[in-house]
Amino acid sequence: MFIDTLIFNSQFIRQGISAIVWDNILQEIYDGKIPLEHQPAKAQKIQWALAIENIIKQFNHRKQLSTEIADIWAKEGIKTYGLKGWALSTYYPKPELREFGDFDCYLGVDFERGNQVAIANGAKFNPHDYRHSHIYYKGLTIENHRYFLPVRGNARNKKLEQYLRAIISCDKRIEGSNIYYPSPQFHSLFIILHMLQHFLYENITLRHMLDWAYFVNAERENIDWREFNIKCDEAGATRFVEALNYICTKHMGLNIDGTLLKVDNRYADKILQDTLQQSSQKVSGIKGIWRTRFMKVQNIVAQRWKFNEIYDTNFMYSICQTAAGIVFDSNV
Repeated sequence: MFIDTLIFNSQFIRQGISAIVWDNILQEIYDGKIPLEHQPAKAQKIQWALAIENIIKQFNHRKQLSTEIADIWAKEGIKTYGLKGWALSTYYPKPELREFGDFDCYLGVDFERGNQVAIANGAKFNPHDYRHSHIYYKGLTIENHRYFLPVRGNARNKKLEQYLRAIISCDKRIEGSNIYYPSPQFHSLFIILHMLQHFLYENITLRHMLDWAYFVNAERENIDWREFNIKCDEAGATRFVEALNYICTKHMGLNIDGTLLKVDNRYADKILQDTLQQSSQKVSGIKGIWRTRFMKVQNIVAQRWKFNEIYDTNFMYSICQTAAGIVFDSNV
């Protein structure tokens, strides 16, 4: 089984799915599905149980703080959309087992005002870069998005950015909070484009893939898949999403019946191995905008097959486009 390979290599710890895997193993042990001679030692079971409990506590604490900041914004008439994280966790059988890191949000035209309101309520602020600011609220890192995509020097992404802004509107709240889901049409494309950026410039994880599988299974009837496929073509993401669909249908329970999603196994093994090996340098979390940019260029060169084979833009053009955007398109 796929999961057996992960257990032997302890890959799930780096893949952001440790609590999910440990919980499943412990449940199978309790149900008597794993013979005693194949079970981990008692000390290991206790360690796993404590780790799961800690992840759940972190999840609930971050949910509470996310709710607090959204309530503060709501009092000022600011609508908060939740991206990724908590919003995607609600599609999981046990949401609290999906690790919850930063709180990614979108405040629309109230981006600047949201920053100021947070500061006025004791948060610390870092402008970070043109795409989003960082707000630090009681230990929670909030990514307040001004843009969804890297738009500097990229006419295609600017067009997609306008499209995403036009379709995000939704009045469904996450668990009754003042945080709103984006529309399913928005979230379907945003998940893929966000994942594609991670794939090109660093790595994706198995958690990214699970997010996609659970999301599609839950929202299949609420998405115009023909339009989704058209936008993936426009974004140069078709080969990536079709390989992802193959991986998720084979290993993660994705059901594409009734959708217009396609699968393609030509690049699936290569993408899966890259995900498991986590060979690219990490870009997220690096301090210093110029250091981040330098490491992105390093990753483009080292992982140029991703651009040449999966993306529809070769790596040299991507480097030049990034550089031109920094120099000539600073005032987005």
